[in-house]
Amino acid sequence: MTEKMYEELKIDIFNSGVEAIDDLLGYEHDVNEDADVTEYRIEEALNQMPEDVALEFYNKYCRAELE
Repeated sequence: MTEKMYEELKIDIFNSGVEAIDDLLGYEHDVNEDADVTEYRIEEALNQMPEDVALEFYNKYCRAELE
């Protein structure tokens, strides 16, 4: 995955709502937390995620909008 794909995934996950964020994080996050904290959590999850798993999320959340 390219850096551009990671950025696109981060944005699409964030814009897809609570369920998508929780899916990526692997747990239910506090929906009342500041958006910056949520964005940080998403970035950290993506930084620690194997590339093949990140690609699965990319195909699920970014490719879906093309269909």
